[in-house]
Amino acid sequence: MPAIDVLASNRGQSRTVTVQVKGEARRGGWQTSVTRGARRDPEDASVRFWILVDLRQVTPLYYVMPEWWIQNDIFETHAAYRHGGRRSGGSDSMHHGIATSRVEQWSDRWDLLGIFDD
Repeated sequence: MPAIDVLASNRGQSRTVTVQVKGEARRGGWQTSVTRGARRDPEDASVRFWILVDLRQVTPLYYVMPEWWIQNDIFETHAAYRHGGRRSGGSDSMHHGIATSRVEQWSDRWDLLGIFDD
């Protein structure tokens, strides 16, 4: 399943979530495509998440966010970057980089998954 890397649930299997995982090697950001972006409204009870992993540290750092948020962020960031509906320089590239500064608020937000016992 291209958009799901992990399917996880709580012990009682009363809540199941899907997770897209992106690992960051050395460059200070994660790589994806502008096609992963979409205008999205906030969801009260998200069940789809992205986890961005910063592997540059001795101990990895994790950024856990709802899918609706990151899709909207990709969409809005790309829209702000375009000039006249196209990327600057006329590039048709679909590449999209996500900088750590854009996701810092989601550091270690494992609680959002809602699958861990208290």
